[in-house]
Amino acid sequence: MPHLNIRIHPLFAVLLVFAVMVDQVVEMVTVFVVVIIHELGHWAVARFFQWKIEAITLLPFGAVMHVEDAEIKPMHEGLLVALAGPLMNGVLAIFAGLMGWLQWWNLEWAQFFMLSNLIIATFNLLPIYPLDGSRIYLCIRSYYFPYWSILKERIIISVILTLSGIALMLFILPPSFGWLLVLGFLLQQNWWKWRQRPYDFLRFLFHRYVANAREYPIRLELLAEDETVWLALQRLCLYRYHLYHMAKHPGEFVTESRFLHGFVIKRQPQRAAIHFFRYNR
Repeated sequence: MPHLNIRIHPLFAVLLVFAVMVDQVVEMVTVFVVVIIHELGHWAVARFFQWKIEAITLLPFGAVMHVEDAEIKPMHEGLLVALAGPLMNGVLAIFAGLMGWLQWWNLEWAQFFMLSNLIIATFNLLPIYPLDGSRIYLCIRSYYFPYWSILKERIIISVILTLSGIALMLFILPPSFGWLLVLGFLLQQNWWKWRQRPYDFLRFLFHRYVANAREYPIRLELLAEDETVWLALQRLCLYRYHLYHMAKHPGEFVTESRFLHGFVIKRQPQRAAIHFFRYNR
């Protein structure tokens, strides 16, 4: 078996201390086991697709698998890896229900184990970064819409949902220290990801320049004459190959590879895109 580097986030230690204070150590250990099995689902599928896994950081609500270029993997791979964790929880929930029904497990314990799996699976499917639902959202939306705009959109949605959860805990639902800690951590992660967004997009552009994206379905983009190379590249979808054209140059197309070359090699992000059409002639 390949070496598996597992890290435990300090937040886990804080919640463990809280669990000891309220005499819920067994419940906390159970959640810890559920989280590990959840992440092993991600890990197994990622290994099947030969992803380069740097480490796994375990969190109270799931885990983060640190993978090289994780967000620009092929769509089917990204979706299957993201769904593998919640699927493992679903299998465990069914197993716990069966054990309770057969009376091979204590009924109360079986119900707690089943509920823990269902909560973790459902929570991880929310479109909040860095949960699995955020990855699924990115995969699906990036097929239809530009990657740059989706990078912004998903963090905005993520922050709105996280703040809504905090408001529910503070003003409507019974307050829970554990959940408030988790939601606060997610808010901090989203703030960091928002600031990281330009670097994520640049990484995508360099990866796109090196990789061959011609096997993707073609998408036509109409450019205005005053648009720059940088603005043209902001139109790129993650799982499409782009051909650009202008109204004043009918029948003439410029591939995304030309604009990527102008950006990466020529370093001319602010050059007018129309020059590439004239050069083609």
